[in-house]
Amino acid sequence: LWGRSMGAATSILVAARDPSIAGMVLDSSFSNLTQVMYELANQYMRQVKVPKVLINGAISVLRKSVQKKGNFDIRDVSPEDSSSKCFIPSLFAHADGDDFVLSHHSRILYERYVGDKNMITFGGDHNSPRPAFFFDSVGIFFHNVLIHNHEP
Repeated sequence: LWGRSMGAATSILVAARDPSIAGMVLDSSFSNLTQVMYELANQYMRQVKVPKVLINGAISVLRKSVQKKGNFDIRDVSPEDSSSKCFIPSLFAHADGDDFVLSHHSRILYERYVGDKNMITFGGDHNSPRPAFFFDSVGIFFHNVLIHNHEP
């Protein structure tokens, strides 16, 4: 699996239940959905000086809407909790200047992850093109988990 941002978070959630996955590249994942929601709200609302009570109220309304329409609780979307149940080899990646999903999310996931793992950081932000060495590392990683591990 190769997931980026929400796709990386989803990959971790799936991997906790499906050990048949050979390997994962997890680029810019968040560790907890409600935490990243609060971080984003606080980051943008500081410019407008919105009281925290309004942010809390807005997130509460969103939570109830998702529960009703999606039949799940956003508080349960926690790759951080799932990462301690994952044993699939994984390559974590995050841009140092990411101000959308802060890089501490990937560090939290990396620290809690119990499978074989490696971490790559690079310059840029959440939507910056990834550097060539990142793609080289991904190629080596997938070669090792898909081909090298299955050679006689």
